[in-house]
Amino acid sequence: MVSSAAKTCTDPVSCVTGSMNSGKSKVTLNSQCCNADYCNYVNAPDLPVKPLNGKKCFTCNGTADCTSTMACEGDETQCFITTVDVNGKKVTTKGCSSTLFCGNGTLALGLPVQSYGFGAYRKCCEGNLCNGAQSLRVYFLMLVPLLSLFVFLF
Repeated sequence: MVSSAAKTCTDPVSCVTGSMNSGKSKVTLNSQCCNADYCNYVNAPDLPVKPLNGKKCFTCNGTADCTSTMACEGDETQCFITTVDVNGKKVTTKGCSSTLFCGNGTLALGLPVQSYGFGAYRKCCEGNLCNGAQSLRVYFLMLVPLLSLFVFLF
């Protein structure tokens, strides 16, 4: 596990706690803020152990098989899908996330959620296993031509 700490002055809106977990890797922000001169001499507390919250999401880390599931913990109330273009190849990561990393639909940690502009894309959703491999819309669009072919043949 790689851990780092920083002490600085910041706006109160930057005092945040949350995590994004893909099963193999996890990013956690654990801030502690204060508002008096030199009050940040104490380190932030250790990361708390968070219990499972009953939510489940699909997980994968750059592999073609994204059918495994994982249990979310603590405030990870959303599922996510992140796709990054690496040397012309799309790499997908899925897992559980706090709202902090998903944002309000447009921004997360001050960055655009939907498209980062350099070949990266993230989408979050709220239902159990909502970050599945295929949407029903894709299957429906494939099914319509097959059904019409079946009708014309008989």
